[in-house]
Amino acid sequence: ESIPVAHQTGVTDDIPPFLFHQSLPPILPKTTKERENGFSSLSVDAPGAIGTWDGGAGPGPAQQRDESPEISKHLTAEWEAAQSSANLPMAWIEDAAGDHCADAPATAYPSVKLLRDGEPAVDYLGPITSDEILRFSDRARRPQVSSVSIEEAESFGNSDVFVCVAHLGPDEPALRRAFEAVAQKHWAEFTFGIVDTPTSADAKVVCRKRDDESTHTRSAADGLEGWILEVSRPVIAELTPLNHQRFIDDTDGTPRAWPIVYIFSPSPQNRASIRADLHDFAKKQYASLTPVTVDPNRFPDLPAKLGLGPDVAEDAYPVGAVHQVSNGRIYPYPKGKAFTPRELQGWGLDVWQGRVKPWTPPGQEAVDDKAGSVKSNVRVLSSHNLKVKNIPGLKIKIGGRERDEL
Repeated sequence: ESIPVAHQTGVTDDIPPFLFHQSLPPILPKTTKERENGFSSLSVDAPGAIGTWDGGAGPGPAQQRDESPEISKHLTAEWEAAQSSANLPMAWIEDAAGDHCADAPATAYPSVKLLRDGEPAVDYLGPITSDEILRFSDRARRPQVSSVSIEEAESFGNSDVFVCVAHLGPDEPALRRAFEAVAQKHWAEFTFGIVDTPTSADAKVVCRKRDDESTHTRSAADGLEGWILEVSRPVIAELTPLNHQRFIDDTDGTPRAWPIVYIFSPSPQNRASIRADLHDFAKKQYASLTPVTVDPNRFPDLPAKLGLGPDVAEDAYPVGAVHQVSNGRIYPYPKGKAFTPRELQGWGLDVWQGRVKPWTPPGQEAVDDKAGSVKSNVRVLSSHNLKVKNIPGLKIKIGGRERDEL
């Protein structure tokens, strides 16, 4: 049946592999009742060491960093917290060369995968917190598309952080096919349901987002996937390998028309506090700015690409930068300046007025920081190393004139 699994391996001679072992029942339960109640037989030994992480395909030995073990330590704590509440068996596999792990290099671990009998493993690429891992587990227990009664629709809409319910009649095949296709592709991230109605007069898809308590409705089948992904965008998110490219691109695959603000901290508690403190600010800027918090252990190469240096001192965090990809400019946030709405707005105004010069990467000539100046060659790639085009900057209208600037 469905088993979320964390994979761990040692990657250096002086660090032994994790000593996590999984003991599952010889015959997994098959009955409907057992599926509903979850699996209860699970045995996991205590962890013994640390490893590396990159959030995707693995950075390779040359890119491993001293901070990398921190992501493994954090995953250990969150995994154990999730395990205490999970309704699925959760295994920690020591041997990354086993059947379930043979398709990836050792440097790709630790990682979280969902194993289902007879089906390909599903990678979990979301935030590494026990709450999010449990939500992933809950989605795995549901059908890709749940059948929901009219009476259940309201409560079902509150069953996850982002839920889409299609209200469909018998004569609405196009919207049904489109909705089911999106659900099949994105069930690991979101929750989907269908309410069958007597007629197709009011066919629609209703999506509810807990992040800002917003509700979004659409009746067109064309472009449904892009629309769902866009309305799912959090007010201020934790950067993951799954959402990075989405924050860069618009719904049609073209570059998004505003900058990204990256805020780095290795502390999960600090990142959560920053998201809470900036939530109202980010909500007001939702259509013109994408602020994200980033674990530098999960994205070890990103700080250097944003002008923050290859090695940031532990006591220097949080640090941040704005990437205005429309012209390749990157503006590192002043060290020691607080990440508050007031400070961010004041600094952003300084950037717009030209009082702050963009960072110049080593080996490049400084560019003239004026509207219409030559673009720099700086590019920040997404987590999956996809080619990223330049992104238009934030458009600000002052005195009736619209400027494509931060």
